Amino acid sequence: MSLALRLCAFVVIAIVGYIAWPSAAPPTDVTQLAVRQFQDDGATAEQLREAIAVQSWWPIVWPAIVIVIGIVMFFDDVEHWWKQESV
Repeated sequence: MSLALRLCAFVVIAIVGYIAWPSAAPPTDVTQLAVRQFQDDGATAEQLREAIAVQSWWPIVWPAIVIVIGIVMFFDDVEHWWKQESV
């Protein structure tokens, strides 16, 4: 697989992940839970914490996934360029 093809595939993967970002977390009405926490017992506060955690895991995990994919796809090229410069 050529470098240009791998680079295009990497860009497509990154774009698809960015587009899928909003749909990664299940839709939860955090506003309703926030309002309800003042009216109910402590169980609603726990549900609110879980809903916020579910919504905010993807922005943390997605860049790590993209970095790992990039390392796997381009490790040989970087190693080749590194050895070529050191000679």
